[in-house]
Amino acid sequence: MVYRIMVLEKTLDAWNQKLFLLLLTAMLALVALSNGCYSRTRITGQGFFPPGGNSDTAEYIVGVVSDGAIGKAYSDYSPKKVTVALKNTRTGKIEFSRKYAITAGNLNWKFTWPEKGDLWIEFYDRDKPDEKNHVKTVHLILAPHFIEAE
Repeated sequence: MVYRIMVLEKTLDAWNQKLFLLLLTAMLALVALSNGCYSRTRITGQGFFPPGGNSDTAEYIVGVVSDGAIGKAYSDYSPKKVTVALKNTRTGKIEFSRKYAITAGNLNWKFTWPEKGDLWIEFYDRDKPDEKNHVKTVHLILAPHFIEAE
C-alpha cells in the first residue's frame, strides 16, 4: 500500500512538472507575441517660439507625436499616425490639435517658425535622397488663433 502511494506521488509530480512547463511555455509565447508582433514605435519632438527657446521661456510650444505601424519597424515604408498640437504657454490652452495619416519610411520633421503667427512643419523621409524626401508640409497661421493654412 505504501509502495502504491509513492508511485502515485511520483506520477503526479511528473505530470505536474509537465503541466508547469507547458504553462510556462505558453506564458512566454504570449509575452513574446505581445511585445514583438503587436508593438509600435513612437517618435516625439517639440519646437518653441521664439526659436531657440525652451519649455520655460517659450510663448508657444508645438509638439509632434508619430506612431509607427503595429508590428513593423518604424523605418519600414508604412502608415504612421501623426498628431500635431500647439500650446500657448501663457494661457495653458491647446490652440491647435490635428491628427494626420502619413505613409512614409523613416518619417521625421523640422520646424520653421520665422514669426509668431507663421509656423511651418515639414515632414520628410530620412532614408530618401534630399530631392525626393519631402512627404508633407503643415502650415499654421495665427488668425486670431492658430489654424491650418490651405
